[in-house]
Amino acid sequence: MTSSVLSSGASSLLHAILAQGRTQPTNAELATLTGVSPRGLAYRLASLRAAGLVETGPTRLGPGLGLVLSIALSSRTCRAALVDANGATVGDVALPPVTDQRKLPPDQLLDRVAEAARLALARSRHDCPELATDDGRIPLIGVATAWPAPIRGSLRSAGMILHPEWASRRETLPEAVARRLGVPVDKTHAINDGNAHALAVVFDKSRARAHENDETTSRISLVLRVGGGLSASTMIVAPHRRERLAFISSTMLGGARSLAGELAHFPIEQSVLDTLNGDGRWIDHLSPLSSDSRCSCGQTGHLEAFASGTAFKRRMDESGVSPESLDSRVYLNSIRDADRALAEVEDQRLIGALEDMGRLIGRSLTGPILLLDPHTLTLTGSFALKPVFDGLIAERGTWRHVFGDALTIDRAIDVADGDSRLIGVRGAGLAVIRQHVHRRFEAIASDLSQLPETFSL
Repeated sequence: MTSSVLSSGASSLLHAILAQGRTQPTNAELATLTGVSPRGLAYRLASLRAAGLVETGPTRLGPGLGLVLSIALSSRTCRAALVDANGATVGDVALPPVTDQRKLPPDQLLDRVAEAARLALARSRHDCPELATDDGRIPLIGVATAWPAPIRGSLRSAGMILHPEWASRRETLPEAVARRLGVPVDKTHAINDGNAHALAVVFDKSRARAHENDETTSRISLVLRVGGGLSASTMIVAPHRRERLAFISSTMLGGARSLAGELAHFPIEQSVLDTLNGDGRWIDHLSPLSSDSRCSCGQTGHLEAFASGTAFKRRMDESGVSPESLDSRVYLNSIRDADRALAEVEDQRLIGALEDMGRLIGRSLTGPILLLDPHTLTLTGSFALKPVFDGLIAERGTWRHVFGDALTIDRAIDVADGDSRLIGVRGAGLAVIRQHVHRRFEAIASDLSQLPETFSL
């Protein structure tokens, strides 16, 4: 792409459009935020629109800023889509679920990544043909993959959550994906799924505050993903400003080894299990929680051994609940559909076990909440179900004596921009876009040659 200087002040307009994009801002609102006259705003918008960086009707960031092919893996599912600079998705697809997908041998798991990528690109070409070039290929600024395992700073998986063969492979996770898809390694990115969920949550919550007054202090956002496994992520959210999205300058707490947030391995005392088992005796044939249950790391007594989708399935098997009942009530495509199904369920073993998960999570969060004093706690993942949420809320009394009701507890389905099932896909894509686009608005608006380099698939 040849160098092309845009109008002065165009970067402030890009920032304002992103910050106010959820509210579909008018030109008058954008002029006020950027401090320019209506005529000056029209000139800037025309320059950005001509460069493909902005679309109007409603005003939003354009695909000329770049697209990321994003794939999110979980313990069962594999989803993919293209993610744009607005955090929106195109061509989203989901492969048929596979039990304990994260334990597939590397080549089989990479085959699923490649298949999801292929289908997402094909659907994007069909739904939005204007995104493709004349030869039918789509220019991308990167490929992002969210993994259901902790990822070290070396970009290799930590522990034994993935198949053991990953530990003996010389290539990093991005190198493995790049080789399988035939894309540049330096354009391929890997992120832990819990961190991907946190990025999407903070992005959506930052945009939801578009019309609130500016602030001078940061906030702490704690995001807990409950799926087949369990993970947490903490972000220091930059002070809110109406003309610049706080998400851009927010910071994720990665820890000394990039392994912060591994709440799954929090030890659970036997007395806690005894209390929950005692409370659950009124539910006929509900199998008690057992300290012999194993976490994904192979150890016993960890939180994930009792409070995860895998643990829930194991407990239902031990309780004699039929797989058909689980499939029809819990393992559905939509959290809202699952909530509605669970509201009508007659088998209280399902509800009791899910509430126990929430109570265990609530007790385990006491330390992090007392230490971090977060403003918000958001539950995400396929098991961010209402009974789990209710169980978590039931444990709030252990924190209320310190914080009162200052901590906001919610679920991703209540704050997500779009389908909450795509939160990992969106978060992984936003990680790349934030680094290479949002944080470089000033350079891009001054010279189009500063746009991220693209490759085509």
